[in-house]
Amino acid sequence: MKDKCSLEELPVELRILILSRVSDLESLRSIVHASPACHQAYQRTRGELLQNLLHKEYDGLVNVPDAVTAIRSKGLHASVPSNKKRIISLLDTRRRSDEIQRLGLPSAEAIPASIDEIVQLLSLHRVMAFLLDDYCKSVSCPKWMEQTKWETKILPLCVSDTEKLRCVRGFYRLQIFANIFAPVELPVHKTNSGRKEDSWDRKKFTMEEAWRVLFGTMAPWEVVELGCMSQYMYERYAEPYTAVAESLAQYGQVEVYSLPELAPLPAGCIHSDATSLALHADFNLQSLAAMGPETLHKFLHQKNTFLDRRDWFLANGRVYNWVLPNICPGPEGCLPLLYPADRFNFGEDFDGLKELLAGLPPSERPNLLCDRYLLCYPDLPDALEEIFDERLCCDQWQWGFALWEDGRVREWNAPMDYAAVLEY
Repeated sequence: MKDKCSLEELPVELRILILSRVSDLESLRSIVHASPACHQAYQRTRGELLQNLLHKEYDGLVNVPDAVTAIRSKGLHASVPSNKKRIISLLDTRRRSDEIQRLGLPSAEAIPASIDEIVQLLSLHRVMAFLLDDYCKSVSCPKWMEQTKWETKILPLCVSDTEKLRCVRGFYRLQIFANIFAPVELPVHKTNSGRKEDSWDRKKFTMEEAWRVLFGTMAPWEVVELGCMSQYMYERYAEPYTAVAESLAQYGQVEVYSLPELAPLPAGCIHSDATSLALHADFNLQSLAAMGPETLHKFLHQKNTFLDRRDWFLANGRVYNWVLPNICPGPEGCLPLLYPADRFNFGEDFDGLKELLAGLPPSERPNLLCDRYLLCYPDLPDALEEIFDERLCCDQWQWGFALWEDGRVREWNAPMDYAAVLEY
């Protein structure tokens, strides 16, 4: 009598139960491909298995409408005039997702509509999980702390669920921004004449319109969180970019095509001067960061040579009009906030806003530093005005000030006054 039973011999119900306990997509694929019987069981309940797997992966920390919008916005760039109505409709579905669900309008719901969408969501979440792990290992040291202490005693960060939620929320929303409004990744080996125009400002959307349909629906501190994640992406490009820029700048202000030692240059090269990458580093890095999490993930995973990276930066390192942190139109263009963020529209009623925030869970309210730096002016015409006057506090994005739990920032001895932190 056999002591063990193979997967092939198990009842199909038990095989389905085994598959439902698998914790990640790659493991599920391996089991399904290795066993014809498991493949048969998988086919019977594929949608349910993948939906359950997505639920496990998200673990309550991902805003599903944000994730769905991130996959549905691919190919909907604002530079194409005919996309404008579809963009507005998609972003409207995202912001009104709770209301739509209550009204029972399944055709418009911001939930995965097919197995293919669930697979896309699982794939995108794998990107976000990798970047979150990388961020916890590489986040920049605050200026008041010793670098050695930061690297040896603080990193890697072990983040709380609230901190994970803030980071991941920022990543998903950056992907939406990248798909619709940010510079498009340009092919290295295609000539400039064969490229599509990716500029849109004023021709398809005004800058204020673009801000309001996306960022105007978010709580301002959530936009600041998003900015912190954008700065992380900037920093991850900075080291390889600087190495390439310095290697070219050593030739001086000369035409790159006149230097035989640089040949062959990429067909998609958009820089004629050898010093161009170095001279415009900050703007170019902002544009690279704006391309979104998926582009950074691909860049970090490609086994590129120095020349491969040189060519990619020469084809994609460019100044783009609408990138963080330079896109905030100021209080007059940002306020009042739109639904669902309109619950924070208290105007001059500073105390009313503070009372509302005090009753919200940590993931829905500003962290201690956002509160101390940006919500501390009770005499303004609008309680939220200072956030936009200070350009979303972008000079503190580098160390992710808006992301961290109150206990962590106290442990780090972070300055509790914005004027004080600016002195470092």
